[in-house]
Amino acid sequence: PLNIIIGKNYIENEEVELLARNGQSSTNPINDIKTILDFFKSQ
Repeated sequence: PLNIIIGKNYIENEEVELLARNGQSSTNPINDIKTILDFFKSQ
């Protein structure tokens, strides 16, 4: 599973934080969400 955290960074910078079950996290622009989801899906 992958948690998508939408908070202050989304409002200010249009970025979301992705947090994987294994502890990996990443903050990326919302426009990159498909690339990011493909990366975590391959894990």
